[in-house]
Amino acid sequence: MKRQIISAVLICAFILASFFNYYSFSKNKNVPSSDVQSGVDVLEQLALKSVDEAQASIDIIEKKRYENELVKDKQKHIKKVIKQIDNGKKSFRKVFKNVWFVGDSLINGLEAYDILNRNHIISQVSASLFHLEENYDKIVKARPPILILHYGINMIGAQEAHLKNYINKYTSIIKNLKKDLPSTRIIVSLIFPVDSSVATAKRFKAVPNWNKALIQMCKNEKVEYLDSSSIFKKHKEWYAKDGIHQAKGFYVYWLKFIMLEKEIY
Repeated sequence: MKRQIISAVLICAFILASFFNYYSFSKNKNVPSSDVQSGVDVLEQLALKSVDEAQASIDIIEKKRYENELVKDKQKHIKKVIKQIDNGKKSFRKVFKNVWFVGDSLINGLEAYDILNRNHIISQVSASLFHLEENYDKIVKARPPILILHYGINMIGAQEAHLKNYINKYTSIIKNLKKDLPSTRIIVSLIFPVDSSVATAKRFKAVPNWNKALIQMCKNEKVEYLDSSSIFKKHKEWYAKDGIHQAKGFYVYWLKFIMLEKEIY
């Protein structure tokens, strides 16, 4: 009987708090009706649970709300830093001082346009994963807090064997990096899509499939991946004449994109 009373009081308190929030927000007309219905659904589910179950559900809701607020605050701060970069009060070099970029000619653009500290960029035109293996000891010795990798565009082939060999080799290197750099945050950049109106080679049609395989590899190895495909859909004007490489404007935008996506600031 006592448990039922406590449960009822708890749920009533939650209902009152929810309706108070609804009333406050609805006066400003900022709460859609779908959110209200969603709240009602949650309350109905809580009413069917014991006090312990109800409390656990409320704790989960509060935790998610708290985490969402943290994300919003962090995103707000990052946008503020981006404005400081635009105004010349801060530089990408300072923001990315703990980040190393390693990869092919698409990473080389960061050095070619003198955007970041060149000592934190290891890249080579037409590089494949052999380039990553050749520079492996140098990377491990540097012990970068954050490591962003981009390889694949020069290895793409139409046959399934090409993809299999690529993923197997990449997986092996990632495993070793995790072992030798346990404190490093490893981020695998998906292969940049090409401008199909210019880069017409059939092998480039395999980019989406290769990126799917990369995502799965990252999930398996528990490392992060960076999907920049949305940039290319919105800004085709940043492609170079070959439809593969990018202009300086891309890299400036890309670094801001990375800041927001990966919370680097």
